[in-house]
Amino acid sequence: FNSAYTAACADLGQQNKAKGVVGFISQSRISKEPGLLQLTPGVHITQQGDSKDQRYSSPSEAVLNKGADLIIVGRGVTEAENPTSTAELYREHGWEAYLRRTSKA
Repeated sequence: FNSAYTAACADLGQQNKAKGVVGFISQSRISKEPGLLQLTPGVHITQQGDSKDQRYSSPSEAVLNKGADLIIVGRGVTEAENPTSTAELYREHGWEAYLRRTSKA
């Protein structure tokens, strides 16, 4: 991927907003178009990386620094001892970060 590819994807999504495009899955905000969400994958509360070459961001980093509207969590929940309570913890961390970000506006 390069900046031209990213810009072309953003343009395509923005042009098709009326046809059902609701946002982008990306590590950082690629569109300033109002109403398009950014979903950020690779979020983990306790790890920065793993043996599978995955690099993680904390919920706060994803929301406050990378512009995520929604965080995408995988192994942090699926490999947890108690997935239900762990998912709730991620929700709380993500929501707290979102409130901090939107209170700055």
